[in-house]
Amino acid sequence: MFLIILLLTQVDSTFFSNLKEKPFKTSFVEIVKYKEFETQDTFKGTILRRGSNITMALTYPSKETYIIKNDTLFIESQGKETAFPLEEDALKLLNFHFLNDSLNFHLEVYSDTLILKSKNESLFLVAKLVIQNGIPEEFFIEDREKILRFFFKNWKFYE
Repeated sequence: MFLIILLLTQVDSTFFSNLKEKPFKTSFVEIVKYKEFETQDTFKGTILRRGSNITMALTYPSKETYIIKNDTLFIESQGKETAFPLEEDALKLLNFHFLNDSLNFHLEVYSDTLILKSKNESLFLVAKLVIQNGIPEEFFIEDREKILRFFFKNWKFYE
């Protein structure tokens, strides 16, 4: 989700402003394809932002909730909650300076598609964001081991 926000900074400042400042909710389907085993997993759920908290609630194949609150990731699964401290305040992930890093990244901007390529392949090989009417519709990210595809629907922004 954070990479999507980063890519959107290059396209639509109004939508980016809404993502950054307003509470929102969207439903998603995530498909993970594993290259070596030629298998895939599918996940469905919602992403909700309220204040500085971001919640990803899975509804398929199992019910789990991931919540980022400041410097901690909380995972709620089967009635148990586990907390993982993050290396830094998660809100600092919204620092977009690396998009100006032309030594490690290459950004291509088209009318409805953004492509971010990593030159050193440390984080990922390529990330692609497809936008329709100023709203993210599909997000694709590939690394050495897998390909992740997110499909988003039903974006809602709240005051």
